[in-house]
Amino acid sequence: MIADAQSGSLPARDIPESPAGLGHNIALDQQRDCPMARKVMIQHPQTGIVRNGFYGFSWTYLFFGWWVPLIRGELGVAALHLLFTFFTLGLWQVIVAFLYNRQFMIRMLEKGYVLADREDVMSAARVALGIGTPSG
Repeated sequence: MIADAQSGSLPARDIPESPAGLGHNIALDQQRDCPMARKVMIQHPQTGIVRNGFYGFSWTYLFFGWWVPLIRGELGVAALHLLFTFFTLGLWQVIVAFLYNRQFMIRMLEKGYVLADREDVMSAARVALGIGTPSG
């Protein structure tokens, strides 16, 4: 895509690349209006377990519903979501797709996990999740 922009087939604009020069487009990573969930690494300080955390709209939850918390190891949450999806004839699944990733991250942070990613990724996650910077 960058080669096309330089050859003139696409409008020329400054597109920063990663320091390694691997063609990874940092500008695309920094878009805030992306309709996809964004990933941030989280780590439990006592156990050292590292997991993927997400924030933003969950297309995965929209399509797979209560299976998402089940696969992420939240059995009680999965059971409740299955019941709510059943009793609302699927409307629950559409609504919760907007909320699930944030709720999951809040539960993980309450269990002791901390953000463990690049500073720019963690900063964006803090803003999206409505949490402050760690004091220290």
